[in-house]
Amino acid sequence: MSFKDSDGDGVGDLNGIKSRIDHFSDLQIGSIWITPFFESPEDDIGYDISNYTNINPKFGKMKDFEELSEEAAKRGIKIIIDLVINHSSDEHIWFKKSVDRIKPYDEFYMWQDPKGYDSNGRPIPPNNWMSLFGDSAWQWNDKRKQFYYHAFSKKQADLNLRNEMLKKEIKNIIKFWVHKGVSGFRLDAAGQYMEDALLRDEPLLNPSIKKKEYDWRDFNHIYTLNLPETYELIHELRLVLDEMNEKKGGAERIMISEVFGNLTMQRKFYGSEKYPVTHFPFHFIIGSDYCTARKLHERITEWLENIPEHGVANWISESHDTNRVGGRFVREYLHIENFLMMMLPGVACFYYGLEIGMVNSPVRPDQIQDKHSDPLSFRGRDVARTPMQWDDSMNAGFTTARKSWLPVHPNYWSENVESQKKFGNSYYNIFKDLLRLRKTKTCKNGKFNSYMMSRWIYAFTRVLKGYETYVVVMNLGTETEIVNLAGEIPHLGDSLKVVVASDNAGYKKSQLLAAKLALPLVARWRPDGTPSLPPLLAGKLAQPLAARWRPDGRPVSASLFFNTKELSAYVFLVKYKKDKEDEWWRYTTVYEVLIPSFKDSDGDGIGDIKGLTTMLDHFVDLEIETIHISPPQKQPMADLGYDIENFHDIDPIFGTMEDFEELILELKRRGLKLIMDFVLNHSSDKHPWFSKSIDKIEPYTDYYVWRSPNNYDEHGIPIPPNNWLSMEGKSAWKWNAKRKQFYYHVFSEQQPDFNLRNPSLVEQLKNMTKFWLEKGVSGICLETPGVYMEDPQFRNEEIAHWIHNKSYLDLPDSYHKYTLNLNDSYQFVHLLREFIDYHFDISQKVLISGDRTSLKYTMKYYGKDDYNVVHFPLNFLLTSVTPFPSSKILYNLIKDWFRKMPARGIANWQAENHYDVKRIGSRLNAEYMDIMMILVMTLPGVASIYYGQEIGMMNTKLRPDQIRDTRWHDSGRSPMQWDDSMNAGFSSNSKLWLPVNSNYYQVNVETQKKQRNSRYKLCSILSSYRRTNTLKDGDFKPYLISPWIFAFTRQNTDYNDVKKSIILVIINTGSESEMLHLHTSIPHLPPYLKVIAASMNAGYERG
Repeated sequence: MSFKDSDGDGVGDLNGIKSRIDHFSDLQIGSIWITPFFESPEDDIGYDISNYTNINPKFGKMKDFEELSEEAAKRGIKIIIDLVINHSSDEHIWFKKSVDRIKPYDEFYMWQDPKGYDSNGRPIPPNNWMSLFGDSAWQWNDKRKQFYYHAFSKKQADLNLRNEMLKKEIKNIIKFWVHKGVSGFRLDAAGQYMEDALLRDEPLLNPSIKKKEYDWRDFNHIYTLNLPETYELIHELRLVLDEMNEKKGGAERIMISEVFGNLTMQRKFYGSEKYPVTHFPFHFIIGSDYCTARKLHERITEWLENIPEHGVANWISESHDTNRVGGRFVREYLHIENFLMMMLPGVACFYYGLEIGMVNSPVRPDQIQDKHSDPLSFRGRDVARTPMQWDDSMNAGFTTARKSWLPVHPNYWSENVESQKKFGNSYYNIFKDLLRLRKTKTCKNGKFNSYMMSRWIYAFTRVLKGYETYVVVMNLGTETEIVNLAGEIPHLGDSLKVVVASDNAGYKKSQLLAAKLALPLVARWRPDGTPSLPPLLAGKLAQPLAARWRPDGRPVSASLFFNTKELSAYVFLVKYKKDKEDEWWRYTTVYEVLIPSFKDSDGDGIGDIKGLTTMLDHFVDLEIETIHISPPQKQPMADLGYDIENFHDIDPIFGTMEDFEELILELKRRGLKLIMDFVLNHSSDKHPWFSKSIDKIEPYTDYYVWRSPNNYDEHGIPIPPNNWLSMEGKSAWKWNAKRKQFYYHVFSEQQPDFNLRNPSLVEQLKNMTKFWLEKGVSGICLETPGVYMEDPQFRNEEIAHWIHNKSYLDLPDSYHKYTLNLNDSYQFVHLLREFIDYHFDISQKVLISGDRTSLKYTMKYYGKDDYNVVHFPLNFLLTSVTPFPSSKILYNLIKDWFRKMPARGIANWQAENHYDVKRIGSRLNAEYMDIMMILVMTLPGVASIYYGQEIGMMNTKLRPDQIRDTRWHDSGRSPMQWDDSMNAGFSSNSKLWLPVNSNYYQVNVETQKKQRNSRYKLCSILSSYRRTNTLKDGDFKPYLISPWIFAFTRQNTDYNDVKKSIILVIINTGSESEMLHLHTSIPHLPPYLKVIAASMNAGYERG
């Protein structure tokens, strides 16, 4: 449909493929796999077949297929077609006769009586089996008065593959197409061929997650996927094909399976030598996530080790059912997957357009052809099915029609076959060179060795005695690395010659490089020492290159010496590198939103998700890129949502999951990111897990920290296991009369601590993390991770004499020896980071720690070079500043952070947040609002501001009856002040969850927008300057000018014009004006300075 249109109707066809058959010859491709071209009503692009031996007129005639087969055979090209036998169209004559109970067709499909009837007389499906396309897999047929089963859409009725007459028909279909010249069959949806004969209900994967409606992904498909009888059926079909191979003089025709499942499950589709099933199953090499060298090594070696001796490996990166590689990753990752598939042992399977780097194409809702996609999600399959881009003419040379069946990608004018053929360093030519290398004996039969050279550098070799040796090296990370190939890979020489490289490598053909160098390279040589070098490809990033030496040890040139081993080598270097710019969080400004206090959309007096969505342009106006929200999950609100009772659902107070998805969509439209607070230390005591833990129901028994009493007092009252304190200053142990044990709670007794040493719980929490990140959350802020783990021996804290009667918060970190900042807590966060990096684009998801602890323990969250913990920890130093700090205090506080932060670390600065009892203006004074805003926005690193800080919101005085938080945080959590209307424009309700500050008449967004000089304007100006290179990457130099004057410069040394590259910040922390002579205090200042921002009381204006 998408390859080439020959008759001008806008749809690709068989004659179109024939007209482009030399495209495959030019690339030296040996086989082409064609998706269904049979008669079909096209409910699912032909995978709903109504006649297995007729051609869909849209694609041509049988004569057209026969001619295509002949032309392919002339060029030594095999044709593989889809065999779709899990189901047929409901418009197939078999199905119509089955509905009418005409033999033998009456049992050709999966028919079942209803389980019963509901109160309205509607038939109830036989069981809970779900369709992959949503809803029940059972469709009622009113004429036959039975349900029929459909694993996919209701237009694709599943065939009853236990029926002998049907199997005979399928075997005849195979024979028919073999006689037409077909050399192989891809068994579509092979894992779904058989279902449980007893029709038993499938269990939920996670019974604890309750939903109104479940879908296919919620179930463990033990009765509908990869059943043993599936392999028996395919074995039967394989024997038919093998028999035809023998009759045709030993010609090999193959059978491939499309299956889903783990490696063990996929291995079963090979069968054995005596009991063959398929020749190989499709195996996606990477999937949808970036990975480290270790993960890639494990994925490749585990698959190769799982393949039986008689089997062959297969590698595939994209198909008509997946996003393209350039849609799942950045486009440069195409080189990673192409080099892998070309050079790994086994069969490589490529999707049309991959040879020119085609990426997902935008498809408007009104252009969607895939009936089973969500028109609002923009994640349908059509984005990867757009027409092939042949040249830069109208519709990319795909069709002469004005309109093609799907729109051509708008980049076709530059990304097409013809233009890339002419450009030596193109995807097409790199692809072609790699295909040429696949023809070598080494790539066909060579041994595979795998190397993890660093966390991000992966390499492997292909070695065949007496022939060329190939080495493939790739950088999966974000930075250039120096690689000593000779030191890591045995039997390499000292120099390498570039042979093939990705388009961004930066090396030239035949360039000699030392084996100790930065990144990917490729070389080849022969055992006799003679070179055999195909055209070299160079580029900017990936850096493939190669070396050559002689087996006798004699140098190829006077200046180069190589080892005497008999091996010769091709070296491929594929470096995938992302700039720091791709790591969006490095320079971002984060705006913390307390959902219940930001904006109320439904008039109940509590802020919600829709309210936040309606105000997204506020962030755009301020040029703020990232929003950090409090937990939106279901919660009893014992602690402002930090007591969660359902980790996968939205609290109705805040809206619905649809509201959250709409928020994500609107954020993306504006280019904004979302960070979400994650509470992994504890749940609410209302969580079903806690109830089940009390009742000792597995696996929840040990999901929480339970301990038996230390003893009982004289009144029979149980004594807590030890002296640990909660944040509230009481014992951290709460007795549960039903379980007869204490549970631990570092916060309130409504927040029982998780036992994060429990593997089952950890998996649940990982899956929850993945759930939200897949929803579109860009970052996670871990709430108080320092208390994640406790001493497993539950030893008493060592209490000094002066510590008695102190609360938890009054005690120094050193007191909490057994309950705070344990190494196990950092290890837990490290493993979570590894999990996130494994499953997601490492440049797009950020992990943050939010922990009020000493600098010593805060710095541990950065981890080490080979041990990542978080991307950065929140920095609470500025929130600890007391009124009128001396310049030395600020100087030392800031310098101390940078002195202790590792060189690769990212700083963070904030002066207000929901943790603190008081806002800046109430903690210090109103003037300090501007000082702190300027510091946060101009210091190196991530800037974090708290909602309302941009307009100088103050603490609100609350009556005792208005307080919701027992720890007195509520005064700094009052509703956002939008305008001077009732309730500051926050809500239309007369009663709010917390009262608005009475100063909202003067202090609100709308009023400050109109003022010439306001805190809102200051925030906006500073935010815009944060986008400059000077504030992104400029050097930081602090200066102590006087006891009350503190200054620093940000200078970008990349600029030649010094006046443009320096930003000077001066802060007076005292109570009096001072005269300064800047040029004597700060070196290298230009003669004139221009004010770009000033505090409200500075006496200077911008400009």
